[in-house]
Amino acid sequence: MSRNDSAGSVAAQTLVKPLIVGGIAAAAGYILLPGYGIDVKLIGQTIPNYLAAGVAGAAGSLASDILSQYILPNLPQDDKLSYTEGRLLSPIITGASTAAAFWIMNYNALSEAGGKIALIGAGSEIAGMYAWESVIGPYLNREQV
Repeated sequence: MSRNDSAGSVAAQTLVKPLIVGGIAAAAGYILLPGYGIDVKLIGQTIPNYLAAGVAGAAGSLASDILSQYILPNLPQDDKLSYTEGRLLSPIITGASTAAAFWIMNYNALSEAGGKIALIGAGSEIAGMYAWESVIGPYLNREQV
């Protein structure tokens, strides 16, 4: 996303991109976490760890988007610096949030696969940003003829 996008585009990114990141995180979790047997409880139900990775990745992406789109731009600093900080912090925040969400759902998950869980979150955020900026965002923002 460029620094000059409209408010509607920023809102669309904040709502749609976490769903993309969640889907990518679920796919990555399905590939990378099959042998860990981590039981994850969400709202009283045990769910597969790859679905938990998707939910946690989407939540982490939403948190990083809120920070980079609504909080960092309001801090007293240069707009270019705010944009760069948001781009650098997004994967870190999503990875940490994904790991934290797994820890909340099952505190043993991080001891078994903590590094992979954090990398799934961070990598999914990077892949989701790429998908948003190169395919989905331009498609949603195209001008109607």
